[in-house]
Amino acid sequence: MPTFSYRATAKGGEPTQGSVEAADRKQALQRLHSQGLRVTDLRLGNAPQMQSAHNRADPKDKLALAAKQLESINNIAGSRLATAFLKKLLQLHGSGLPLGDAVKLLSQRAADPLLAVLTGKLWRDLSEGRSLALSLSQYPRVFDSPIIHLIEAGESTGNLCPVLANLIESLEESAALRKRILGGMAYPALICSIAFGIACLFAFYLQPRIQGMMEQLGQKMSLPARILAGLSEGFIYYGPFILGALVIGALSIHRWRKTPEGRRKTDEWILKIPIVGKICRNIDVCRMTNLTSTLIESGVNTTEALRMTERSIQNTVLRENFSAARIMINDGAAFSLALRKHAVLDDTDLDILSIGESTGNIARSFKEIFKNHTQDLDSEFKILIRTVAGVAMGSAFGLVALLALGIVTSVLQLSQSIMAR
Repeated sequence: MPTFSYRATAKGGEPTQGSVEAADRKQALQRLHSQGLRVTDLRLGNAPQMQSAHNRADPKDKLALAAKQLESINNIAGSRLATAFLKKLLQLHGSGLPLGDAVKLLSQRAADPLLAVLTGKLWRDLSEGRSLALSLSQYPRVFDSPIIHLIEAGESTGNLCPVLANLIESLEESAALRKRILGGMAYPALICSIAFGIACLFAFYLQPRIQGMMEQLGQKMSLPARILAGLSEGFIYYGPFILGALVIGALSIHRWRKTPEGRRKTDEWILKIPIVGKICRNIDVCRMTNLTSTLIESGVNTTEALRMTERSIQNTVLRENFSAARIMINDGAAFSLALRKHAVLDDTDLDILSIGESTGNIARSFKEIFKNHTQDLDSEFKILIRTVAGVAMGSAFGLVALLALGIVTSVLQLSQSIMAR
């Protein structure tokens, strides 16, 4: 009789695996169901090999460890976890399974311990009568405010699946953009690290020996060597003080930024920084237009959609401008007029928006503006990466060239002095 290997979940939610003999797949499933097992994988063949002692860890210990990791998860890992959760939720809920049952099923079948812990906690909240948006808001490092607002809108209108699809697309685009940025900065970082290592080698090892030999021979060091000696001495004696001042300054600005006045001032300064200011502005415009479009398409009224959008804007200056425009719109002003008066969008964006108002399809206009600014954002990131890479590589090569020139001229002077003697 054929043997089927299986993986299943017991009544208590604990995973189990083994093998069962049956005439066919249907009979194997019937036998396992009669034992109270919920089958997750059933294959024809021998039972899987026994796991090592390391892999046979107690599932409860794994879940306890995952619960601690969930509390200290960083933003990047949280974004990955959010994407995985939303994808699986869309698959189950989109196929017709009720929202609560979908989350419960995920908590029972999730292979990732982090996802299992997260969905288990969400299921307990949902079973107590909380909404999904309220439950997700307890994990700000996994689900940020735009995600919460969109899911809240999807739940209120009963149109959650399109919202989930939009969120997944947005998270995947953000992850791809982050990957491109890290990839673009890797090579300049490597070059700068090598240059810094060579500079430390000269400052702490070569320069003292060359200077000592020149002094013993009664010779002066060459100009490049004297410049390097001055730089290395300054680095050794003043470097710790400069580094300490930078750290104290950064911590002071960070604390000041936590105050309302400091947050507004620093946000205002950020918008004035070349390239960086445009990137920060475009990020908020992309978030604003995408969220507004999705909310209006989901059936949320304009007043509530604008209120939710305002809360998602990160830059204080832009949020204040948008708030003033929102008040005008609520009082009956046109979108394009209000956003133009408070300089929220560019002239090209306002032209697109005015067309949407005249055709009665304003959500589509906001979506078009979002696409345009996404392309602009990608171009600006490429410019930023090229600029940083150029400056870093130029500085690194300049330092290495100065080091090489200083060493070569010093060696030549030493050789000439020895030959003269």
